[in-house]
Amino acid sequence: MKLNHLLSSNWQYNLKKLANIVKISFLLSVIMTLSSFAHTSIYSQEKISVNVENTEIINILDNIESTTDLRFFYDNDIYDFKKKITLSIDEVTIAKAISLIFENNIDFRLKQNVVILEKAKLLEKSNVVDTEQSEIEQRIITGLVTDNLGSPLPGATVVEVGTNNGTTSDFDGNFSIALENDEASLQISFIGFVSQTVIVGESNSISIQLSPDESSLDEIIVTGYGTTRKGDITSSISVLDLDGVGEKAITDVGQMLAGRSAGVRVVQGSGQPGAAPTIFIRGLSSLSGNTQPLYVIDGVVSYSLGALDPNNIEDITVLKDASAAGIYGAAGASNGVVLVTTKKGRKGEYKVSVNSYAGFSSVIKTIPVLDNAGTVDYFNDLNGSGSTIPASELAIDNNWQDLIYREAAPVTGVNAAISGGGENGSFFVGLGYLDQDGIVVSSGNKRYSLSINLDQTINEWLSFGSHFNYTRSNIKTIPDNMAARFGGAIQAALVTPRFQPIFNDDGTYSTQARTQGGLNNPLGYIYGNDNINVINNIVTDVNFTAKINSDLSFKTQMGVVILNNHYSSFKDPRLTSEAKGVKGEGSLNTGEAVRFIFDNTLNYDKTFDKHQLGVIIGSSTSEEKIHTSLQTKRNFANANIRTLNSASETIVNSASKSAWSLQSYFARANYSFDDKYLITASFRTDGSSRLPENNRWESFKTISAGWKIFKEDFMSDVDFISDLKLRVGYGETGNLPAGTNSYAYKLLFNEYAIDTFTTGPGVWLGLSSGNNNLEWETSDQFNVGIDFSAFDNRLYFSADYYSKKTNNMIYPLSLPWHTGFFDQIVNLDGQIENTGFEFAINANLIEKDDFSWSTAFNMSFNDNVVTNIPDTAIITDGWLQNLGGNVTITKNDLPIGSFWGKISEGVDPQTGDLIFADNGKFQFMGSPLPDFTYGFVNEINYKNWDLNIVIDGVSGNEVYNTGRQELEEMRLLHNQSADIVNRWRKPGDITNIPRATILDQNGNSKISSRFVEDGSYLRVRDISLSYDFDENVIKGLNINGLRLYANLKNWFTITDYTGYTPEINRGGASATVQGVDYGTYPQPKTFNVGMNIEF
Repeated sequence: MKLNHLLSSNWQYNLKKLANIVKISFLLSVIMTLSSFAHTSIYSQEKISVNVENTEIINILDNIESTTDLRFFYDNDIYDFKKKITLSIDEVTIAKAISLIFENNIDFRLKQNVVILEKAKLLEKSNVVDTEQSEIEQRIITGLVTDNLGSPLPGATVVEVGTNNGTTSDFDGNFSIALENDEASLQISFIGFVSQTVIVGESNSISIQLSPDESSLDEIIVTGYGTTRKGDITSSISVLDLDGVGEKAITDVGQMLAGRSAGVRVVQGSGQPGAAPTIFIRGLSSLSGNTQPLYVIDGVVSYSLGALDPNNIEDITVLKDASAAGIYGAAGASNGVVLVTTKKGRKGEYKVSVNSYAGFSSVIKTIPVLDNAGTVDYFNDLNGSGSTIPASELAIDNNWQDLIYREAAPVTGVNAAISGGGENGSFFVGLGYLDQDGIVVSSGNKRYSLSINLDQTINEWLSFGSHFNYTRSNIKTIPDNMAARFGGAIQAALVTPRFQPIFNDDGTYSTQARTQGGLNNPLGYIYGNDNINVINNIVTDVNFTAKINSDLSFKTQMGVVILNNHYSSFKDPRLTSEAKGVKGEGSLNTGEAVRFIFDNTLNYDKTFDKHQLGVIIGSSTSEEKIHTSLQTKRNFANANIRTLNSASETIVNSASKSAWSLQSYFARANYSFDDKYLITASFRTDGSSRLPENNRWESFKTISAGWKIFKEDFMSDVDFISDLKLRVGYGETGNLPAGTNSYAYKLLFNEYAIDTFTTGPGVWLGLSSGNNNLEWETSDQFNVGIDFSAFDNRLYFSADYYSKKTNNMIYPLSLPWHTGFFDQIVNLDGQIENTGFEFAINANLIEKDDFSWSTAFNMSFNDNVVTNIPDTAIITDGWLQNLGGNVTITKNDLPIGSFWGKISEGVDPQTGDLIFADNGKFQFMGSPLPDFTYGFVNEINYKNWDLNIVIDGVSGNEVYNTGRQELEEMRLLHNQSADIVNRWRKPGDITNIPRATILDQNGNSKISSRFVEDGSYLRVRDISLSYDFDENVIKGLNINGLRLYANLKNWFTITDYTGYTPEINRGGASATVQGVDYGTYPQPKTFNVGMNIEF
């Protein structure tokens, strides 16, 4: 059966239908959550019949469960459930049945249809009863076990210290226990929490609140399609420590990731408000732009993290190697997987929290440029024109950087959340608003966010969940990432002469008439272009989980991901000469991508003797529909009416639609023997409609193993070691770059209107040649690692070595013009290899009542190289307008996107021209990829004060400073860098800056190593200080908590880079264009103050 037919037959959901499902489920969940279920005695009257011979009690209980609605809950230690009995009863109550089955040795409690079995509390039989001793034996203690947030902990173990007497808490965290000793103490423990011992004293009712043991090996970690204990992980997984994040004004999820995980590099390539960071996990693994990890939000595969307000995130897990990410197969797991879990409500009273902050941003530094006198001197040196500039013109002194950069760009934000839950359900609702002005005038971002999470237990075997995350961003952008002559406002602020006036006589923004073609001043580029991008992001799902029995469950999840953008621009004819000449120009670019996801998983988890087995099998169906449109028009009748129907001249009018489907089947098994020897294996097969039928399906396999060395007998005397585990894994993952055309394997034709009067369409051949042999891009990965913790988990160390090789690289290869096509998407021979070593150290250095200090340090080394690609497939990229062409190359034996050009060996003292090595031969100039990265996080607590410091950095990478190239090209009548005062002027001058020349026959201003700079930096990314008020201070305010905080971002950086900031990139997520600074919007430094209030 063909995949397209298979998908169309299996996938019958459209957006309207699924939206109705979401609405109904949402309403159902709200009703269930806000309603309380009355306890009835109907189950106590359930009639039970048993007729067995020589049968184990556990089988009798299973038979009762299968013939009634009753479910049994018990601890295996309270009775011999494998004891065989013979019994015949007919139509008796549950009380009578239990009495006969257990011969009056077991008590029970009934909660709805759940029968909780407990050890019977019997008095010792004696002819003479000691009154005091009898009183002690009869004493029943009841209690409640909750977590640090007040949610009940079902199944917590409660043991009377020094005895074998114990019980467990029920589904509501309640327990009761009959004491055996006077002055008894109880020890309460629960997986993932710090055990606690309490003295009973005279009270017959106690409440115990357990704190999470964050370093515990029993901590539950979210993995692909499931969870696992931290101590049982056999692959490379990083769980981000988000401590201290709540005391910050977090505006982007990427800020939460930076510096906190080994092997994860976060690059905030642009400081423009709303600009998303790029995230690289263990290097670059693909040529086609799909370098970003797979994002999974509450189980739903998403395009990005754009639908999330960072204030609504509970935790983040990063799957770094194939054995961890392989369960996602070809969904993009070659670049790693980022799993995000959003906040949920908890049982208990309603909780209301508000986080509000305000502050300002400013540019980190400015670039020194020539003053008017220096510009006149340079113009005279270039062509003698400086002396012709009138004194009245030179009296103007516009500092363009001061004019475009705000001194203090305000930022305000507020987030409010309400959460809570009843006996059978919980809810969380979060609202957010961010108003962020950019450091460049006119730019800014207004973001609105909404998060709704619902969980509902419908009955003992069925539960329901729903997540809804939405953001709407209204971003006002300014033109950047361009040369000044081509509209780049950032560069224009540097090269526009200070004596150029702001306005022309007609009120339009001035241009520099002295330069061929004119040069708009930066304010003209900014205010003359009204660019607004409205982006809507939605990630939502509904899911149902059915508990088939104690070991087996089934989950179905239906998700929708929507990315919608509406980008409009208008060049005002009243503001710039360019727009005035065409009577205004407007564009409207819209696009929407809608992805439907339908996942089904069957989970089996069983422990027997020394064996533990967990199995997941499932299927996933995805379907995506995309449409785009672009219109550009000129000649507007009125500049105040900017809708495109008011313009008469059409420049561009295009639209497109496409769709694709993905069908997947997967399985994973986890096995543990004696809690020492671990093995995990997974298998996934994917079929995509974006590939030709004969290559449509591909399978991916992974396997990993772990050895808990610290549990071996020979380690029993080593008391200080809490954990010592060796891990090794190998796996295959796939990749089908998101930019791959839905019909890349076909020859395409395009329709168009012949003219505005003809009703029939014209047809023209597409520019890309189809490739019916196109295959999956695949990666093979090997990982070996070790985990170590000591001194009661106060010290933790983890290290990994990995090797990742990408094969069958998908890339649009240029074709000769005589073929009639521009390119063809092909699988390149050869490999991209990433090998590296990474480690992380976490330490609780000081733990005292009033003072604590914890620190975390990580470092990652990665080596990237391309090998064995055809010589005809040399890839150049990073086009620089009028500055020498492409600046990067991807070829054998070099890292992806290496800088490629002439090697400058200095200035010839006799000619003033640069001396180029090897007669000006183009060669390797450096790599934008760092040799290593590192992060250093410190959390210091003193009484009510918290101090959090995040430091990160990179080393060994280069940045190509195109901004400096324009500022030191010295061949046009532009302003230049202040450094050119030291340029060569006459024979014998010793300098590193060549001569000024219009002709530049030597190519001094073109691409060369002269403009390659060290991009290494150490940055104090964030400093946060907060204060928590004591309860006795705020009790009169009717609030439960009050915290004030202040934080600094990007205020301290150590670097040799001469541009605005070394962490910058024109190419975004492109693999072949990294580390290019081309008039990119600078990163700001920010100061905020805020407060958290809880009600």
